[in-house]
Amino acid sequence: MTRARRLRRYEGYLFILPWLIGLALFRLGPMLASLVLSFTQWDLMRPPVFVGLENYQRLLGDKLFWASLQGSWPYRLAPASASSSGRTPSSATRTSRRRTFRIKQGGMTCCDVRGG
Repeated sequence: MTRARRLRRYEGYLFILPWLIGLALFRLGPMLASLVLSFTQWDLMRPPVFVGLENYQRLLGDKLFWASLQGSWPYRLAPASASSSGRTPSSATRTSRRRTFRIKQGGMTCCDVRGG
C-alpha cells in the first residue's frame, strides 16, 4: 500500500477528530467526574472522602426527593411527546409561510429535543 493510499484511508478520522475530542472533554469527562464524585462526601474545603453508596441510600430515604419526582414527572414526559410529533406545543398552534418563522420553529424543536 502506498503512502498516499494510507493517508487517504485516515482522512475521515482526521475530520471527525475535533468532534471526538470535544465529546470526550465536554460530555464524557464531566459525566464521569459526576459519577465518581457522587460516591464521595466533599465540601470543597477538604479533599473528597469516599463514602460508597451512602449518598444514594440517603437520597432514597429522603421524602423531599420523592415529592420532587412526583411533581416533575409530567414535565419530563411532555417534551418527548411534543418533539416526537416534530413540533413543540407553542409552534403547533401557529402556521406561517414565511421562511423566518420556519427557521425559528426548527430552532424551537431542536432546543426541545436537546434540552428535554
